[in-house]
Amino acid sequence: MQARTMFEAARKQGICLVEAYPYRAQQQTLKLRELLEAGAVGRVQMIQGQLRLHHQNNPNIRLNPALAGGALMDAGSTP
Repeated sequence: MQARTMFEAARKQGICLVEAYPYRAQQQTLKLRELLEAGAVGRVQMIQGQLRLHHQNNPNIRLNPALAGGALMDAGSTP
């Protein structure tokens, strides 16, 4: 219910509301898009990335197999 209310409010204001993709609005991502659109690095042929999380011996939902585990819940989604 809260999500529907948030999306409706965003629609009324002409704002694009997204969930679970914070990297798209981060400053480094916006700068990278600006550089790519300006042709500052030439033609992009491949992009490779990694997400690394350092966990110590403390409880963490990412390490709980019953909750799917792993970083995918933080880093992206499946099709």
